[in-house]
Amino acid sequence: MASGISFENSLTIVNAPAGSGKTTAISKSIRNLLETTGKRILCITYTNRATEQLALKIDDDRVDISTIHSFIADVMRPFFRKKEILKLYFDLFQEKINQICCSTEAIDLERIAKYRSRKEISSETKIDCGIIANNTSEIFYNEAQFSSYIYGGLSHDDLLYFAKEVFSKHSKLNMIFTHKYSHIFIDEYQDTKSEILILFYNAISKTSTKLILLGDEMQQIYNERGEEFQTTIENEFYKDTSLKKNWRSTEYIVTVLNNLYFDSKYKQFHVHEGGQIPKIHIVNSMNNVEVFDGALQLVLYNSEMFDFIGSGGLFRAFSEKYKIFDKYSAKQILTDMTMDNPDELMIILIFITDLVELFDQNKFGELIKKMIEFKHANDEILRVKKHTDKVKLHKQLQELSITLKNDISMFDLLEYLRETRIIKEIHIEELIRNIYENEKFKELMISIDYVQFKNCYIECKKPSISTQHAVKGEGHDAVQLKITDGSNPNIQMYLFLELWSRNSFDYKNIKIIQNELKVLKGEYSNILGFYLSSSNLNKDLFDSHSTKLIAFLNKSLNVLRYSQGLYDCLIAKEYEIFSKKPNITNYRRCISALNKVEGIIPAYKLFYVGCSRAKENLDVYVLSDKISGFRGPFIEQMNKTGFLLRIKATTVLILL
Repeated sequence: MASGISFENSLTIVNAPAGSGKTTAISKSIRNLLETTGKRILCITYTNRATEQLALKIDDDRVDISTIHSFIADVMRPFFRKKEILKLYFDLFQEKINQICCSTEAIDLERIAKYRSRKEISSETKIDCGIIANNTSEIFYNEAQFSSYIYGGLSHDDLLYFAKEVFSKHSKLNMIFTHKYSHIFIDEYQDTKSEILILFYNAISKTSTKLILLGDEMQQIYNERGEEFQTTIENEFYKDTSLKKNWRSTEYIVTVLNNLYFDSKYKQFHVHEGGQIPKIHIVNSMNNVEVFDGALQLVLYNSEMFDFIGSGGLFRAFSEKYKIFDKYSAKQILTDMTMDNPDELMIILIFITDLVELFDQNKFGELIKKMIEFKHANDEILRVKKHTDKVKLHKQLQELSITLKNDISMFDLLEYLRETRIIKEIHIEELIRNIYENEKFKELMISIDYVQFKNCYIECKKPSISTQHAVKGEGHDAVQLKITDGSNPNIQMYLFLELWSRNSFDYKNIKIIQNELKVLKGEYSNILGFYLSSSNLNKDLFDSHSTKLIAFLNKSLNVLRYSQGLYDCLIAKEYEIFSKKPNITNYRRCISALNKVEGIIPAYKLFYVGCSRAKENLDVYVLSDKISGFRGPFIEQMNKTGFLLRIKATTVLILL
């Protein structure tokens, strides 16, 4: 890694496990390339944070570093008014626009009414795709989760899809990339949508520009985003496996990671000798797990995380507020403690909490500067002309500090802020009015105290817990990983552990099975006329479609038999019962078992990613009753993987 990676092939993929120093390798490689290339270099990252980290390491104006959405939006923006591009937009999204225009749903009727008013279209004119096309002079990237189809606003996903279609239809546009850049790097390729991989692949084809994909397949948790492009990767990309060292974790943790990784060619060598041997704790309840000082707790759900830090009510309230339309999630809102937070209530809470922190630390210069910079701060309070003004301000801040340290509800705090006028009164009134307009959000906020926000504030300053899927790319000295199953998303941790324990887990084979079952379910859902799931089925449907339903089950079982171990663990008992008594109840149990297949791969990857975050200490907790059916094989296999076993009932460390 000292000299970076060399790229002699036009297509290269660098798949490297966690801790292998991919960011450092990219930056060194790019600096080396800058010495020989006369063109610019493009580096596409997955997050703003990754962009910032890479920019600090490279710091060269010949390198363009950007997230994929920012880059594509900048490239596409000059074309958003072109007639050909507008025509393509309406060709691609005509069906969705017509669905809105013809809908009788209240939300769509209101949407069309507002559109009619804004565009000054008479009530006699029927609004359809043609009318909307005539009233659209420009499309745009709306930087949101959902598209505003009737206004020409492209969501995150639709922007990427539309860009791929534009560049496919107007191939000369590809020269935008190839004339400007000698190398195009795409970081975290495993999370990059296929549309973008295809776009860049087509763009550099038969040119001197080189395309480099970097990432780790094991960190592709929930969405198989690159699956459509996988065949191209397998057949045409040179596989670079030069990043062999693990720079993060100690020797014994690296041993566990090597034993877990699906492909031995990605085996890592440890840099840090020795360390603590990772431990598996067999416990009766996760509620009684001792929390180690300074360790990062890893749980499955966001709700678990916020409950753990004492902010569960606040999380559920913001989940209600942001559940429908926005590009932000409750977690994003509650973990952004900057003044760029998009939520006005959070901005106020962050501001006053920052003020009290600075006041308590006697940092009055920083405090005054912060108040001056805040657009909603009361200007009158800041007019400090004489000693009495300073005394008055000091008294107000002292009262605010005392107030925040007492038990005070969110609504009482807002009333207090309105009365004290540290923040402009009109802004607080508008904020309260906005809260009252969302009835469900208001009802949830009534019971919430300020301390729930303060708990989030403290947690963000010094993280102690995270969800398992949200820690990719980060390392922590000590990690406590708590193993639970989940239904939304579908995570089958204990099924994965059973397959692993019985030597029946084959990553590539299970991926094939998972994909074939997904296709089969889609085909039969179309044949039956309804989506095939246990919750959709009732006795009448089963009786009237029994031949087709049983045919689906039998074909699914044939797919499952590609892995006899998976078949035995997953569905053998349920199918035997159904064969003897083929009724709706037993059929549902078979379908529920089949659905678990989708949750095996994400569980495996979450287990690996959780373990890979640990630098020095790794403790994994499993429930005794969940492994009771395979306890012996589990203990034996975990020992082979590199864990020590601790059984809570005896509190004795067992080395097997």
